[in-house]
Amino acid sequence: FQSKMTNPANEAFYMDRWDGVLNLTSIQGAPVFLSKLHYLDADPALQSAVSIYNDEAKTQKATPNADEDSYFDIEPLTGVMFQQELNLQTGHYIKGDELYPMTFDGLFPIFAIQGGGG
Repeated sequence: FQSKMTNPANEAFYMDRWDGVLNLTSIQGAPVFLSKLHYLDADPALQSAVSIYNDEAKTQKATPNADEDSYFDIEPLTGVMFQQELNLQTGHYIKGDELYPMTFDGLFPIFAIQGGGG
C-alpha cells in the first residue's frame, strides 16, 4: 500500500500518487482504488478530502480507527485460521474538468466491505 515515492519498487504496480491505497485501474479498466476502511493508514490528504458519516442524519462523522483494521488470527504450528476481520473500501478517482469544475481531486468512496468470523 505504499506509493512509488515511499517505495520506488512499487512504480511497477502504478502506485503513483497516494500511500495507503492499492491501484486496481489496470485490473478493473476504471480508476478504482482499494484502501483500508475510512482511509486508515492512508495519505492524510485522502482522509481530509472526504467526509464519511456513520448515520444518515450526518451527525456521527466516521474517522480512521485502528480498531477497524483487518486482521487474521492464525495458529503458528498448523496454520489454521481461528478468526479474521476484513475491513476494506473501494474508491473511484475523481478530478474536475472544464465541464464539471471541482476543487476535489482524490478518491471518492464507493462502498465498504466489512466482515469477519471465527
